[in-house]
Amino acid sequence: MPRFAHPDFAYTPLVTRLGYYMGVPAADISALDALPYREQRFDRGDVIIARGASINWVVLVTSGWAARSRNTRSGDRQIINILLPGDIVTPDVFVLHRLDHEIEALSTVTIRFLEKPDLQALLERAPGLATALWWAAAQEDSIVREHVVRLGRRNAIERIAHFLLEMHRRLMIVKQADEGAMILPLTQLEIADALGLSNVHVNKTLFKLEDLGHIRRQKTVTQLLNIPALAALCDFDTLYLHLEADQAVSQGTS
Repeated sequence: MPRFAHPDFAYTPLVTRLGYYMGVPAADISALDALPYREQRFDRGDVIIARGASINWVVLVTSGWAARSRNTRSGDRQIINILLPGDIVTPDVFVLHRLDHEIEALSTVTIRFLEKPDLQALLERAPGLATALWWAAAQEDSIVREHVVRLGRRNAIERIAHFLLEMHRRLMIVKQADEGAMILPLTQLEIADALGLSNVHVNKTLFKLEDLGHIRRQKTVTQLLNIPALAALCDFDTLYLHLEADQAVSQGTS
């Protein structure tokens, strides 16, 4: 369980996520909650931040799914990482000036924008919060490294199984999924663009996973019927997610 004394914060996904790493003082979370912000809703397919845009805000996902993506000159898209509720869109905001990729909405998304100086001032007096946010940024780096392995060294069924398990575990962290099911709002084309596969290949592989009894799909709901078997199929190991406070659960699905 997340390690916070106070049960009610507006930043629930981010607070819950950070709570897996360390016990950030409730006063620091309240101070984060009290920072001025503006919030904006985006629809599926909207560009949230364009490639080359100036990074002037600390940007957080408060609800919905988004993606870091890169389009080639020929129009092909590579989804680099999926951004879920509680994720920080601009973790390098204090050192980078322009975005080198694109942030796009994969569902209806609510994005919160904080002023850089406001958060910077808070982090200077809240070292525990600063460390937790640093961990969040380091975790995304690790997720991207694992994604490189997934693309380079796993076949289609292994890629999709690994991807489903990762999404489920990350959603569990922020209480957006239950033990055996999750809402997966992605189209097969979006999964294909994330995993370097064709739309047809994704379709056939998902049906194969269903035939094997590993998953069941009902509209946007994906059930994971046998997580240990699915993990064994693709060599899924949660070490790269660095969930120190979740070790007992992680070891059970590794």
